[in-house]
Amino acid sequence: GMPVLATGVGGSLEIVRPGVVGEFFRPGDVEGLSTLLQRLAEDPSLVRSQGQRARATAVDEFSLSAMIHRYGKLYDSVASAKGQ
Repeated sequence: GMPVLATGVGGSLEIVRPGVVGEFFRPGDVEGLSTLLQRLAEDPSLVRSQGQRARATAVDEFSLSAMIHRYGKLYDSVASAKGQ
């Protein structure tokens, strides 16, 4: 996996945990993005640790099996609510 560098808007706010799986930069902030890229280029252990956590997060939260599990729980709760 690779660390995530994303603008802090939209869906990325739900996915990226700053300092854990990557970092945010402001939209249009080329200097901010450059700084983040430089930090990663200078610290391979940071790339490795954030990358591993980013991959684990993607698999745990967004894989097909995770999504099927979540939809199953949602359907069960809706069916349970309708049965009351």
